[in-house]
Amino acid sequence: MLAIVTGDDEYEAADALLSLVYYDPDGVWLEGVLLGIIGDPGAAKLHYLAVVCLGHVARLHRAVDEQVTVPLLERLRADPKLGGVAETALMDIDVHVRGDRTSKRDL
Repeated sequence: MLAIVTGDDEYEAADALLSLVYYDPDGVWLEGVLLGIIGDPGAAKLHYLAVVCLGHVARLHRAVDEQVTVPLLERLRADPKLGGVAETALMDIDVHVRGDRTSKRDL
């Protein structure tokens, strides 16, 4: 399935990425895959979805590497294309990883 994510067909890649996030039990591995996609300029068409999926990983697995993922998402908040979904992923981390049911992040 990972070969499809890194393949040329962006629709198949997006579908495969969502399938991995929803059904693969290894949240640590998934987070690494998503961070790799976000850091890959050649995967720009998947950056938005990968940021959204970081929030899904936080929600589904109740864990992320906060020392790596949170600073990345904080930086992405300033990105005109990714800022909104980065903010949403940070709220997912606040609520589902940190247990902060009253997240004060800007909407």
